[in-house]
Amino acid sequence: MTHAKVHPNSLAAYETLDLGLRQRRILRAVESSPDPLTDRQIMWALSYTDMNAVRPRVTELVQAGHLAEVGNTTDAVTGRRVRLVTLAGPATQRELF
Repeated sequence: MTHAKVHPNSLAAYETLDLGLRQRRILRAVESSPDPLTDRQIMWALSYTDMNAVRPRVTELVQAGHLAEVGNTTDAVTGRRVRLVTLAGPATQRELF
């Protein structure tokens, strides 16, 4: 990953991330909830403080078919319309667990 506007320290930190681990944590958080969750609710469940720690991974999991967007709701903080996600299928079909 090389972008002229990204600081070298940020690039180095990005390269050390275990995105698979974060994706697995997100899947477990969603699985443990009886209701669909927003990205912010997932962030809170994982004790993260930055939406960017969750949102890109949730999008990847939706695109990969592990999570499904099942509706919208109003975000508790911003008041904006946001997605709700839940598991897309049985856990046995997900390769990240």
